[in-house]
Parts: sequence; C-alpha cells; structure tokens
Amino acid sequence: DNRDWAMFPRAMNLFSGSNALYAVAGAADNSKTSDNEGAAYIYEIKYNAGAFPADQSSGIKELMITGSNTDGSEYFGWRQKGFASGSSKLYLSCGAEYEGTQGTQRGAAYVFEIDASDSFPQDMESNVTELFLTAGHDVGRYARYGQHTRLVSSSNGLYCLVSAFEEHHSGYG
Repeated sequence: DNRDWAMFPRAMNLFSGSNALYAVAGAADNSKTSDNEGAAYIYEIKYNAGAFPADQSSGIKELMITGSNTDGSEYFGWRQKGFASGSSKLYLSCGAEYEGTQGTQRGAAYVFEIDASDSFPQDMESNVTELFLTAGHDVGRYARYGQHTRLVSSSNGLYCLVSAFEEHHSGYG
C-alpha cells in the first residue's frame, strides 16, 4: 500500500530462519499517514514442504512497522540496517533521523521485538514491542541521530548501534 513515489525499497535486508525467509524493506513514505513519515515492511516467506512459494498468496505475510510517535517528514525506517533473530523472535532497528522529540530534527532510533513463535503478526498490536531511543546527551540541532542503525547479537545480548550523522557539540548541527 505504498504510494508510487515512496522510494520503496529504500533499504533492504534478508534473514533466513529455520522454516522461512524474512525480508525487510524501508520506504520514505507510507500511504496511511503523512508525507515522508516512513515505514519498514517485514515479509515472512514460508517454505511449503521445503519449496519456495510460487506466488504471494501462498505463504507470504507482510507486517508494516511504524514508530509510535512519528509524524510527517521524519523518514522513519528508510535507512534501516539492523535485522536479527532469536529463537522465535525477530529484532529490527530503525532510525527516524528527523524525529523532533528532543528538539529540532535531532532524530531518534527504535528497536522492535517481533514475537513470531506462534504465528507471524499481522499488525503492530499483536506481539510487537517497541523501544524508543534518543541520544543520552545533547547532540545538537539537526544532528540526525538514528540516520543509521545496526543490531549486533552476542551471547551477552542484543546491542543497537546508532549514528548521529551531523552531531556537533556546539549545539547546532
């Protein structure tokens, strides 16, 4: 349900699970809300008796991810890079480089935990948990915190790396 000019997919990642292939794609826009709010789309592509599905109606599910507090021109998810998995969970990190909770376009990052243990969720209200991240210090106006995110999984846990592309300690990016 993207608009033609949504720049879909702006960023893309693939992950292979034990019985499915997962793809995530970011778009600068989504048709449900305002211009350039952004969204990330996760697709679960189930293998049918070990075979790849022949068409989208046979085993492909879509989940649209948006930030809980994003609005127009924040570019949520369009440069997402972090995608990892646990035993029955998927993890996605997305930035909203122009998010304004902490001031003029300082940016934010989000980490989502998607519980796919029983079945792949069809909407964000089902088995999706969001963690909202902002810089722990003043990154300055227009810092674009969250422009790039990465997830790193280790035996000690999951780590999210977030860039502030134009961070300036003088308070103005």
